Amino acid sequence: MSIQYERIEPTREPLRLLQQLRLYVLTAGREFGWLYLPPILVALFLFRRLPPSERAWMVSLGAIYASLALLLLVIINPSPDAGGADSPVKVFYSASYVVLAIWLGMGLGFIASLMINRLASEAPEQ
Repeated sequence: MSIQYERIEPTREPLRLLQQLRLYVLTAGREFGWLYLPPILVALFLFRRLPPSERAWMVSLGAIYASLALLLLVIINPSPDAGGADSPVKVFYSASYVVLAIWLGMGLGFIASLMINRLASEAPEQ
């Protein structure tokens, strides 16, 4: 029994890549969950306030995310109708959700530290 694979045809047109990115974002929202994306955005928007070691983690994870999501998207080159719930390409996106989960934890930790600092500064001194 032999398995034949199709030839790799990477995405070449920028407009098609934008359509594929849109499908990826919609799929990631459905699969990972829209509820978990705001803490990730908090961590990304407040990047400059992070300590240097955490910034290095964010940059490193950004490179990993780019290879897991964007580069893989270009290589797979899914068709525009591949965005359905039973799409075979969404399996390949799940590896990029690990990076999103780590960023989620960093964002929640950052939000918690902001809240603790604010509560500590507002607490009456004894």
